[in-house]
Amino acid sequence: MYSPIHPCRFQKGLIPLNHHLNEFCRTTRELLASEQVRSMGRWNHHGRITTLDHSLFVAYWSYRAARKFGWDEAAAARGGLLHDLYLYDWTGQRAPNGKWHGTEHPKTALKNAETFFSLSEKERDIIVKHMWPLTLRPYRY
Repeated sequence: MYSPIHPCRFQKGLIPLNHHLNEFCRTTRELLASEQVRSMGRWNHHGRITTLDHSLFVAYWSYRAARKFGWDEAAAARGGLLHDLYLYDWTGQRAPNGKWHGTEHPKTALKNAETFFSLSEKERDIIVKHMWPLTLRPYRY
C-alpha cells in the first residue's frame, strides 16, 4: 500500500533536510501533493520497490545531476518524477493495449502527465524518451 504521507513533510527536528532536498521538495511540491503521483505507491516497479519510490529516486538524483552541471534542474526533477506515471500493474510485461510495457509505458506516462499537469517541452521529452534506445528517438535536450 502507498503511504498517504507527503514525502517532503517531516516533523521539525526529527529529520534534518539538507538544502538540496529542501529545494527539490519546493520544485516538485505540486506533483508530490497530487493524488496521481502519490498513487504510484500502489504498484511495484521492480521487486518490492514501488513506482513512487523509484520515481522519487530518479527525480532527486536527476535534480542533483542537473544542478551540478548547470542544466534545467526543475525539468529534470519534474520529468524524473513523472517518467513512470503509467498508473497500471506492469508485472505481466504488457501494457493495457497489449503491447510490450518497455516501449509503451513512456507514451502512457506522458499522456497521463499531460492530463494532470502543465508540462514544459523538456519535461515532455524526458518522459517520452526515458527508455531510449528502446524508444528509438534520443533525447532532444
